[in-house]
Amino acid sequence: TVEVETSMLKTSLALVKKLRKQKIRETISMQQVVSIVWSLGRMVSLLEEEEKEEEEEEEYYHSNPFLFLQKEEGTLQQQQQRQPQQAMKYSIKEKKHDLLRVLKQEATLTCRTLLREKLLKHDN
Repeated sequence: TVEVETSMLKTSLALVKKLRKQKIRETISMQQVVSIVWSLGRMVSLLEEEEKEEEEEEEYYHSNPFLFLQKEEGTLQQQQQRQPQQAMKYSIKEKKHDLLRVLKQEATLTCRTLLREKLLKHDN
């Protein structure tokens, strides 16, 4: 569910932020760095695929005026019928999107930092 995914994203983001701390980065091995970078890279690519699929779906609806109007009409009806709990689910979905974006940025920065530091140490 969206709530579970959001919770997992929060946990991942917290772990990524911890990796940005100098003390932790100094204690991990090159093998651990490679594993972390691979995992974060895989996670980022999966997130990008998910975003791309959502964008393609939106483009599909916008390219076909009839489907677009049907979808918009359905969305309006849903919004009018939406109960507080449903409105909360919608805001959770938006929050998930924001978390995905932040996690992607943090993971990219963390990977660059880890690799740069470990490769510099490895060269010396």
